[in-house]
Amino acid sequence: MDGDAKVRFFKLVTMLTKPPVAYETGRGARQLHKVFVRVCTMEVCHGWYPGSRRCLNRNDQALDTTARQPPPPQKHTNVTIERVEKLLSGIYFTDANLGHPHLVYGGDLPCATRQPFAHLLHRPATGTSRPTFAQVLSDGDGGFTRVERTKSFGPSWTTHWFAFDLVIPPAWAGREVHFRWNSNSEALIYDEHGEPRQGLTGGDGCDVRSEYIVTRSAREGGETRRIYVEMAANGMFGVGDNGLINPPNENRFFDISLCELAVFDRELWLLIQDVRTLYDLSKTFADNSPRKLQAALSANKIANLIDPRDRSTYPAARTVAAAFFSQRNGDSQHSISAIGHCHIDTAWLWPYDETIRKCARSFATVDRYMDDYPELKFACSQAQQLDWIRLYYPGLFSRLRERVKQGRFIPVGGAWQDGNIPSGEAMARQFLYGQTFFQREFGITCKEFWLPDTFGYSAQLPQLMRQAGISRFVTQKLSWNLINKFPHNTFHWEGIDGSRVLTHFPPADTYNSQVLPDEVMKSITNFKDHGRSRESMMLFGHGDGGGGPQMVMLERMRRMQDCDGVPKINVRSPDEFFTRVEAEMAQEDQLLTWVGELYLELHRGTYTSQANNKKGNRKGELLLRNVEMLVSIVQALNLPGPAEAKSELDRLWKLLLLNQFHDVLPGSSIAMVYRDSDRHYADITASGNSLLQTALSTLSSSSKTSNESLVVMNTLSWERTSVVQTADGGFGNDLRLVTVPAIGTSLVPSESIQDISAPVVAQKTDSNTWILENNVLRAEFNAQGALISLIQSETGREAIARGGDGGNRFVLFDDIPLFWDAWDMQEYHLEKSHLVHSDAGVVVRPTVSPLVGELEFTIPISARSTIRQTVRLTHGQRFVEFATQVDWHEARKCLKVEFPMNVRTSLATYDIQFGFVQRPTHTNTSWDMAKFEVCGHRYGDLSEHGFGIALLNDCKYGYSARGNVMRLSLLRAPKAPDAECDMGLHTFTYAIMPHQGSFQEGGVVRAAAELNSPLLVVPGHAQSRSFFSLLPASTSVVIEAIKPAESAPKKLVLRLFESYGGQARVTLASTLPIASVQLSNIIEVDSGSPLDWNQATGVTLTFHAFEVKTLLVTLQE
Repeated sequence: MDGDAKVRFFKLVTMLTKPPVAYETGRGARQLHKVFVRVCTMEVCHGWYPGSRRCLNRNDQALDTTARQPPPPQKHTNVTIERVEKLLSGIYFTDANLGHPHLVYGGDLPCATRQPFAHLLHRPATGTSRPTFAQVLSDGDGGFTRVERTKSFGPSWTTHWFAFDLVIPPAWAGREVHFRWNSNSEALIYDEHGEPRQGLTGGDGCDVRSEYIVTRSAREGGETRRIYVEMAANGMFGVGDNGLINPPNENRFFDISLCELAVFDRELWLLIQDVRTLYDLSKTFADNSPRKLQAALSANKIANLIDPRDRSTYPAARTVAAAFFSQRNGDSQHSISAIGHCHIDTAWLWPYDETIRKCARSFATVDRYMDDYPELKFACSQAQQLDWIRLYYPGLFSRLRERVKQGRFIPVGGAWQDGNIPSGEAMARQFLYGQTFFQREFGITCKEFWLPDTFGYSAQLPQLMRQAGISRFVTQKLSWNLINKFPHNTFHWEGIDGSRVLTHFPPADTYNSQVLPDEVMKSITNFKDHGRSRESMMLFGHGDGGGGPQMVMLERMRRMQDCDGVPKINVRSPDEFFTRVEAEMAQEDQLLTWVGELYLELHRGTYTSQANNKKGNRKGELLLRNVEMLVSIVQALNLPGPAEAKSELDRLWKLLLLNQFHDVLPGSSIAMVYRDSDRHYADITASGNSLLQTALSTLSSSSKTSNESLVVMNTLSWERTSVVQTADGGFGNDLRLVTVPAIGTSLVPSESIQDISAPVVAQKTDSNTWILENNVLRAEFNAQGALISLIQSETGREAIARGGDGGNRFVLFDDIPLFWDAWDMQEYHLEKSHLVHSDAGVVVRPTVSPLVGELEFTIPISARSTIRQTVRLTHGQRFVEFATQVDWHEARKCLKVEFPMNVRTSLATYDIQFGFVQRPTHTNTSWDMAKFEVCGHRYGDLSEHGFGIALLNDCKYGYSARGNVMRLSLLRAPKAPDAECDMGLHTFTYAIMPHQGSFQEGGVVRAAAELNSPLLVVPGHAQSRSFFSLLPASTSVVIEAIKPAESAPKKLVLRLFESYGGQARVTLASTLPIASVQLSNIIEVDSGSPLDWNQATGVTLTFHAFEVKTLLVTLQE
C-alpha cells in the first residue's frame, strides 16, 4: 500500500468508527453509497454499488471480492459474537449490515419500493367518544378532511379515523406489499366493509407492530384497495408521563412517524430472523457449551457469505442457518408447550371502553396471523372480553367462532373475570357466568382455570374450580415473590376442603414471553420439578395492554422447535399440555402437593387501596344476595314479583363481577377507571334497592293503611335478636328489639319503650374515662378515644392487654414502597410509624332508648385529616361497634387501627371465601415473616384455649397480626397510578368482639355476618315465618345463597357451606312448596339423582370440612 493509500485508509477507519449519521426515515434522506475498506486484501475501495458484490479501486478497476476462500475464523468467541451483533445493529454500520430499520422495505435505496403518504384523510371523533365504524361512515367519506401527516393528533383518549386508498403500482406486480403505520399509539385497521383486520402498536419498543400485509402477491397491472385506520390517542399502556405507572397526562398528542405503502422483502426478513436467533442462542448458551460456539460460527459464516443488498447471497446463508437448526435433540430433552396468549387487563392504565378496542385489536391480529402460521394456537381467558367482541364486533366474533371449531382459538379460564378479594358467592358466579357463556357461544366447558396475574390465590379456589368442572390451574404470579421462591412449577394444589387441582407455573416466569432463547432456556434452568415431569408451558405474546403474538415470535419458535441444546418447543393447546402431564402421572405420579393458599409476597397494599371501591364491592355483593333471596321466595310463593327480575339480576351481577377484575377491585388503576366503577356501583345500588323494595313489599303484603305494621326480614340462616331502627312515620325514630327466625320475617313490636331489665349505659366516670355497658360487655375509653378495657360480664375476662396504649388506637405509617405505589406495602413500613395521639373530644351522645348507648370521638390525624367516630353498644350485642368517618388528605401514609389483645397464640384466623385460613403471628421463618399483611374478609381472630377476640369489619380486607396485636388497615394514600387515590371522605364500621371458647364456639362467624347484613325493615303485615331453616340451630352450616335457577323458571338454587372446618350433619327444612331437591354444583349441573326430600321433615345433608354444596330445588306446580 503506497503512502497516499495509507492516509486514505486511516481516514476511512476514523470515519467508520464515528457514530453513524442519523437517518431521517420517511422523509427521503438516504445515504446511498458508502465507502468501505476490504481489510483482508488491504485494497482500498472507492465505491460500492448496491446490488453488486464488486468494488472499484481508485483507478475504477473492478476488484474480485469472491475469488478468495476466507481463512477459518480464529478462536475469538466474544469478538465473533460481537461481530454478529454489529451485523444486526440498528445503530452502527446500518449502511452495510442487516440492522437498518427499513432494510426489508428497501433500506437506504431510492423510494421506488416505498410510497409515503404526505397527506391524510382525517375525521376526529367528538370529545372522547369512541364511535363505531358504522357511525363514522354513516355519511360516507363526507366527514373526512385532508390534513398534513406532520400534524399532531390528540389530546389523550380521543379517537381519530383515517381513510386510505392504497394504490399499488404495476411495477410491484408479484411482490408482497405492506401498509406501514406508526402513530406512536394504538390503532386498528378496518377493511372497506368495516371488518376489523389487524391491530397496530406504535412506538419503538419490542411490542411495536407497524406492518399490515395488504397482499402477498400484487396483481399484474396494479390495484387499489380502501382501508380505514382507527387511531386511539393513547399508547399500549395509557398516557402516563415518564414512567409506566405514573398518573395519566390528559393532554398528550401523538405524531405519525410512519405512514407508507411499501414492498416487503420476506426472504431478507427470514434471513434476519435466522441470524438474530443464532446470535441470541450464542449469547444464551453456557460458555462451556459446544453449541455456543457452533451458533456463533454459523452466524459468522453467514456474515462472510452475505451481501445485504444482494438477494442472490441469501440462499447460501439460509442454508447455513438451516443446518444448525436442523440438528436434533435427544428423546429425554425437556418439552415446552408454547401457547399464544394475550393477557389484557380489563381496565388498568386505561378505562373499560378502551379495553373493548384493545380486545378487537389483539383478537383481529391473532385471527389474521393464523392464516400465515397454521401452527398458531391462542388461549383467551376472560368471558367478559369475548362478550364485548360479540356485542361490538359481530363479524370478528363469527371468525373467532370458526377458529374455536378449528381448535386454534381456545377459550380458557371458565370465569367471567378474575380476582382475589371477591366473596365466595361472587367467585361462584364468576364461574357460573363464565362457563355458561363458553357453553352457549362455543359449545365448550373449560377444563383450565387461567389466572396469570392475580395478586394471590384463595385456599378455597381448588374446590370452586372442581365444582365448576375445572381440574387444572395455570398462573405465574408467585414468581414475583420478593422474599421466598415458590418451590414448584408443576404440582397438585390442595384447598382447605381437600379438593385438588393439577397446577402449573410456567418456568419462564412470564405470561408475556417473546420466545427469546434466554426465556426458552430458563424453562429448563428454572424448572423445579425435573425428574417428576419433562413438560412445561410457555405463554407467548405481548400482554397486559394487549397485542398478542408477533410474527418474529413464531419464526423463532420454528427455528428452535427441535434444535439440539434447546428444549423442544411446539405450539400446543392448554389441553394438549395438561394431557401430556397427566400421561406422565398415569405412569407414575411423582408430583408434590401444596396445601392451602398461594400467598403472593408482593402487592399487599391492594387489600386497602381505593377504599370506596372496595366498599362498593362488599355492599354490592350483599345487596344482590338479599335481592336474589327475596325474589326467589316471592317466586316460590307464586306472588307477583318484579318484572324481568332475573335478567336484571344477571345484568347487575355481571356489572359487579366486571369491577372485581384484579386491577380494579384491588385499587391499582387510574382515576378514570374508578369514576366508571363509581357509576357502576351506583347503578347496582339503585336498581338493586328497587328490586329489593319491590320484593319486600310483595312479601310483606304491604298496604298503606292507618293500622299498618312494620315487618322485619332476616336473610341469614339462623334466628337473630337485634335492635332495629324503624322507618319515619308511624313509629318515628324509635328503636325496637326484635327476634326474627332464620331466613324469615317477623312483625316489629308496637311498644315504643320495651321492658329492658338491663338498659345500656353510656356515661363519663370520675376518673375522666367513658363507659359503655350492656348486659354482655363493659367497655371503657380514655380521653384519646382508646379502648382501655373490654370485659365480658359473664366471665369477668379482660380482652385488652394491660400496660399499653389500649385498643382502638390509630397508627399512621410511612407507606413508600419500592416501586408499585398503589400495589405495595413493604415490610419496612412497620419500622416507621406514630400513634395518632391527641385528645379526642369525647362526648356521650344522648339517646332516648335504653336499647343503645353511644359515644362520639373527634380525633385529628393532622392539620389536613380528621377521624370522627360513633362508638355504639346495643342491648344484647356481643361486640362494640365503631362507626367511623375519616376525612383523609394525606400523602403516602397508611392509617391502621390496632388492638393489643389479652391472649397468647401463634396463629391468627381470617375469614375467606366459604371458610377461613390460619396464618402465623410470629416471624420464625422467612415464609412467616412475609405474611406481615394479609387478606381477610369479614373477621380476623386471635384465640387461645377458652377465650379469644375477633376484629370484625363491614368493608375492609387488609389485616396484620404480630404477637398479640391485631391491626386492620383502613386507608392508604399512594400517588400512582391515581394521584388522588382515597382522598376525601370515607365511612366504614369495624367492631371488637371478645368471646368464650374458640372463635367457632364463640359465634364469630355469625357475628361477622350480622354486622355485614343488618335486618331489613319494611311496612307490611307478614307474620313470623321461616322460609328455610337448618337443624340443629347451632350448626356450622350456613345457607349462603338462594337464587333463581339458570335452567328453568320453576327451580331455585341453594348454596350452603360448612364454616367451622369440621364434619357436619344438618337437616334442611322449608315452608315453601318444594317438589324435589337434587345435588348440583356451582355451574348448576344437576347430579341426576334426587335427594330424599320430604315437605314435612326436609332433607338431611352431610358435610365435610369447608364443603360447599349446591342444591337444585324444583318447586311444586
